[in-house]
Amino acid sequence: MSRPAAQCYDGLLQRKPTVSKAPQIFQDFALLKQKATKSVFECFDELAEGCLVVDQDVRVVMISERYAANLGVDPADVLGKEIETFLPHSLMRQVVVTGKPILLEIFETGGHALVVTRMPLKGEDGAVVGAMAFALYSDLEPLKPLVERFSQLQAELAHAQRRLAEARRHIERHLADPDPSPASVAAALGIAVRTLHASFEPTGTSFARHVLHRRLEECRAALLGSPGRAVTDIAFAWGFSSLSGFYRGFQAAFGMSPGDLRAASRTRQCS
Repeated sequence: MSRPAAQCYDGLLQRKPTVSKAPQIFQDFALLKQKATKSVFECFDELAEGCLVVDQDVRVVMISERYAANLGVDPADVLGKEIETFLPHSLMRQVVVTGKPILLEIFETGGHALVVTRMPLKGEDGAVVGAMAFALYSDLEPLKPLVERFSQLQAELAHAQRRLAEARRHIERHLADPDPSPASVAAALGIAVRTLHASFEPTGTSFARHVLHRRLEECRAALLGSPGRAVTDIAFAWGFSSLSGFYRGFQAAFGMSPGDLRAASRTRQCS
C-alpha cells in the first residue's frame, strides 16, 4: 500500500462517527407531550369541519363557527349551555363520565350527517375535566370507498354465516350417519370442500371437531336418558364406528367415562 493511501486508511480508522444531537424537545418528555398535544389539537382544528369543547358538567365552553354552522346553531346561543339542550342525542356526556373516547361515529342532526370523533380532556392529575369533539367530515363523499368496503365485508360475513348455518343444519340431519364427510356435506350444499372448511374457521373449531362434539353431546344425553341402554348401542347409533375412539373422545370431552357418568347420575338421584 502506498504511503498516501496508508495515511488515508489510518485516518478512516481513527475518525469517530458523527452523531447528530437530538433536539431538546426529544430529551424532555413533558415538553414533548405538551407540544405534541398542541400540534394534534391544531392539526385536527385545521383539517376538521369544526371543534366543540365541553367542561365536566357537559356545558359548552368553546364551539367553532364551522361546527356551529354544521349544527345549525348560533355559537353565542349555546355557550354555557348543557349540550343536550340543543343536541339531545349527543354522546359527549358519555365521554366525560367514562373518560373513554368515541373515535368515529356518523352523527346525524337536522337531516345533516357529520363524521365525529370525541375525546376526553384530562387535567394534570389525570382526572377528566371535559371533552372535545371534532367534526371530521360534513360531507360523507370522501368516506364512500370506506363505507362501500365495509358494506361489502358485511355482505360477505352474512353470506359466510348463512353458509355455516346451512352446514350445521345438514350435519344435524345426518349426525347419526356413519360418515358425514366434508366431501358429502360440501356436495349436498353445492360448495367446494375448501369453502366448507373455511366456513368453520371463524368458530375456532374444525368441521371434524364440530361433528365429534355434537355426537358426543347426543351420546351423553342418551346415556343419562336411557340408563338401561348399552353404551355400545348408543355409540354406534350416533355414528361412531370405533368403540375405543368413542371412549377416548368421551373422556377427553367430559373428563369421565360413560360408566362414571351414569354412576355419578345414580348417586345424585339417590342423595
